[in-house]
Amino acid sequence: MPASPRRLLLTALVSLAVAALPARAQTPAPRAAEELLERTLAIVGGAVVTQSDVSLARALGLVEGPDAATAESALAALVD
Repeated sequence: MPASPRRLLLTALVSLAVAALPARAQTPAPRAAEELLERTLAIVGGAVVTQSDVSLARALGLVEGPDAATAESALAALVD
């Protein structure tokens, strides 16, 4: 007795689903979100000035007064 069209369709769909399982299992998991480690703010005479350099200079009091008010003004004071 020949199989019904519905039975053939169901068999084909199940076969495709089963065939896709191994391929899906080999797909690598998505990577974790990337994390910014450091930001380059300037390059002066071949030396890189990073965001942590400016933050450290402000914290140690190497930049004082109005120059220490913001990271941008502290960077300008350090570069000058």
